[in-house]
Amino acid sequence: MSTNHNRIKVADLEKNEQNKILTTNTNGELEFSDISNIKTESYNALDYIIPGKALDARQGKVLKDLIDDANELLTSDNVDLNTLQKLGDAIELVHNSLNTILVNDLSSGGTTKALTAEMGKLLQNTKVDKITGKSLLSDTEITRLATLSNYVHPANHPASIITQDTGNRFVSDTEKSSWNSKADLVSPTFIGIPTAPTAANGTNTSQLATTAFVTNAASVASNNYVLLSGNQTKRGILSFDNGPNPSLINGIQTNSGGNTFSIGAIFNATGGTAVSTTVSVGATGYKIETEGINGILINLKSLFTAGAGITINGVTGSYAMLYRGQNNGVDTYTVNKTGDIIANTFTGGATLTGIPTAPTAPIGTNTTQIATTAFVQNIARPYKAYTALLSQSGTNGPVAIVLENTLGGLPVWSRNSTGLYIATLSGVFTANKTTVSITGSFGGIVTNGARTSENECTITTVKSDTSAYTDGVIYGTTIEIRVYN
Repeated sequence: MSTNHNRIKVADLEKNEQNKILTTNTNGELEFSDISNIKTESYNALDYIIPGKALDARQGKVLKDLIDDANELLTSDNVDLNTLQKLGDAIELVHNSLNTILVNDLSSGGTTKALTAEMGKLLQNTKVDKITGKSLLSDTEITRLATLSNYVHPANHPASIITQDTGNRFVSDTEKSSWNSKADLVSPTFIGIPTAPTAANGTNTSQLATTAFVTNAASVASNNYVLLSGNQTKRGILSFDNGPNPSLINGIQTNSGGNTFSIGAIFNATGGTAVSTTVSVGATGYKIETEGINGILINLKSLFTAGAGITINGVTGSYAMLYRGQNNGVDTYTVNKTGDIIANTFTGGATLTGIPTAPTAPIGTNTTQIATTAFVQNIARPYKAYTALLSQSGTNGPVAIVLENTLGGLPVWSRNSTGLYIATLSGVFTANKTTVSITGSFGGIVTNGARTSENECTITTVKSDTSAYTDGVIYGTTIEIRVYN
């Protein structure tokens, strides 16, 4: 383009080029320049007031956002911020609040106060670092620590440093020695010649007896004692009695078989009445033993006609008496506690009363053994039998009228179910040796009997036309059960 002092050639205007704009160059001359090369000088702020400056597009965006925010507040439903005046008042209120909340010193307090950034910077610059877990000391505390010395505890303290009183004091060696020489209260052991008060004569308590008390007591009672050894002469009636519980004499024995010892009579203090000697419960018994040639002789002279003679276990409730006769250590006969006499041999006649019993010999025995009635029955008939008349009604068990029974026990009848009845007797009905017979059928009823086990025999009643079991059709029916030997 050709220009000269603000003039433009017509030819330049007729070129009709796109994206050209007329500008002034640095010499003040007009010229066409490309629109993309235009230099613009703008200001990126909203507080600049110099004329001729263009607003930066970024600030235009900020200005638009502020206008949009203001319009949004004006159209909101918050009645306190629906005008620009109220919005300005709110901003001013916040500004004034900040002035009262912020504190720019380290001495003011308050839970609703906040330090300014400047105070935070001051704290950061003046802080004192310390090791974790350690505390800081003031100058006063450090000075006090410097005045303390390192105390060393002595191994022993002298007793003189302790202040004593009447309730708290030390024990001397003399006192300890005196105490140690005293006897214990529990199970003491005396040494030397211990003394004690002498009790009065006749004292019978737990009081200690001195030698003086024992000597006095022995002197007073010497005439009442029987010496255990040595010679002693006693006259009159010698009584061994200490009140309601008389003492017992365990035995009187001579020192050799060559000396004789006899007692003419034993009687009680009132005279004439026989003396009774009782062995207490739990004692091992009462023993009379002799090594003399003739043994022991008990002879009742001039027996009173109403007397009982010699009675053994004559008191009600007495039992367990046993007689045993021996010849050279071998039993010849015994009498047990129930009075049964058992003799190895018996000579002479005997009359038995009551119902004497004896063991039943096996079948085929042919000796001098006594034959029992059972042995005779076994010989006469080779079986044991049970014969009875049976009746049954409803759901009850059969009722039996026993005519004969040698089974050794009585069978028990019961109803098992409709038309089935059982006779029970444990261990009697031997297999292949037991038969059951029952009277024949009548009135359309079939009656059968059989052994079912060693403990049971059964009978059944069945209707002949329907083969159904039925009850209540036994009326005095005869049944016989045989168990052969």
